[in-house]
Amino acid sequence: MPQLVKVSEVAEAMSSTDVSGMEPAIESAISRAIIKVENFLKTSLAACEVTDLFYVNDYTGEPLDGYYRLVLSNGFVRGSVSVSSMLGVSGDPTASAGALFDLQRGVVRVPVAEAGRYVSATYRSGYLPDDVIHERVKQAVICFTPLLLLTASSNQIEAKVLQSAMDRATALDSSGEAMLLGLHRKVGAAIHPVNSTITYLTSWTP
Repeated sequence: MPQLVKVSEVAEAMSSTDVSGMEPAIESAISRAIIKVENFLKTSLAACEVTDLFYVNDYTGEPLDGYYRLVLSNGFVRGSVSVSSMLGVSGDPTASAGALFDLQRGVVRVPVAEAGRYVSATYRSGYLPDDVIHERVKQAVICFTPLLLLTASSNQIEAKVLQSAMDRATALDSSGEAMLLGLHRKVGAAIHPVNSTITYLTSWTP
């Protein structure tokens, strides 16, 4: 799992300049904060290549304005999405024309002409450690980390100091959730994959 924020950035959010000796604990809390963001947004933030397979019909999703909405396994799609359709799982794929994309949320809209067909979407998504992360995602990870850190270390902190730190960390945690609201991937009457193949990446090199 990539460490998408630095220990120093979390220390700044906690108004602390001296975190010597705490680096491993903070890094662990950052990892848990990333998982919290992933659960909230229903997406992996790790760099990966994904192929999602959908079955498109009125039983699995309701068309809107002439399109079915397909929710990919992941948001934060990098580059383009390759979309093809076929009559059966093992049928000959043909390029799906007229698809529309919301790459950040990971939503593909395909024309109602695809009803009764399987649609495959292949794409890359997520982040490597050196990538520029979406600013609101980054800030949410920073905001979630202090409370997770303090919860795990509460027995090592003086009660009076802990209470003050907890109050600030709880406020930051709430701010983190607010930052993610506009990025939520919940889509009404949408179609979700019947099968997904995911390969995690260590570089974006083809």
